[in-house]
Amino acid sequence: FCPFRCQELGGIDADGRFLFVISDANLRRYGIPPSQLGRILTSDPKVAAFAIFIASIGDEANNLKAAMPAGHAVVCTDTSKLPSSFSELFQFASTLNMT
Repeated sequence: FCPFRCQELGGIDADGRFLFVISDANLRRYGIPPSQLGRILTSDPKVAAFAIFIASIGDEANNLKAAMPAGHAVVCTDTSKLPSSFSELFQFASTLNMT
């Protein structure tokens, strides 16, 4: 699960550490509160962690994105647009101080 990966990545000597969680945005079904995922995404300042929501029932993905820390989530239900979603996240990551 994601918190352990953040901890592992934070301990690796590297120029950049990135973690991408790709989800169908149905966190409720998996028993994961949005606030928990938000905390995990920002739990290690040495790791740029992001959620990419690739599916949605109604506005679920947009609501989850709004509940995440600013800049740490995108909604991309059209997989042909995944490259631009990754680009957006990498641009945001370049503004973070990951030392």
